[in-house]
Amino acid sequence: MKKINSKYIKEIIEKATLIASLSKCKRSKRGVVISTRNIELSSASNGPIEKVCNSCLREGLESGISLELCSNHAEQKAINDLRRMLYLHNEIKESVLYHVKLVNGNVSIDPGIPYCIFCSQEILNIGIPNIVLCGKETSYMYEKEEFHELSIYNSKKIKNE
Repeated sequence: MKKINSKYIKEIIEKATLIASLSKCKRSKRGVVISTRNIELSSASNGPIEKVCNSCLREGLESGISLELCSNHAEQKAINDLRRMLYLHNEIKESVLYHVKLVNGNVSIDPGIPYCIFCSQEILNIGIPNIVLCGKETSYMYEKEEFHELSIYNSKKIKNE
């Protein structure tokens, strides 16, 4: 894990925040931008399969629990878009996935920790080498293997609490 902060990160955070604000999820709004060499390859927000959930299947559950109930994570949607563009293979090997979580409509101060095994597996499978969890004050970059290992560890820790 490496602490990062730069002008480019701030621009990405603004873009991911706009994307997250478009989410129809009633529980948590998230946005992802995947880019390489300052060129955006893909972006997405989390959200329900249909335009709006009638009721949240995860209502009342702790964060990080039963993530499989909401099948459209922002990371998964952005990665699926990349898969449709097979000609981007070389760019993917040099890309970075930036993740933003909104709290009351604003970027969370703390970027949080990796804990979604589904998303970390998708990241490993497609080969995105670096992931940045973006916070308002600080962002952290992880290499894909470290991100996946931490996702497994933190997922187990959350479920046991």
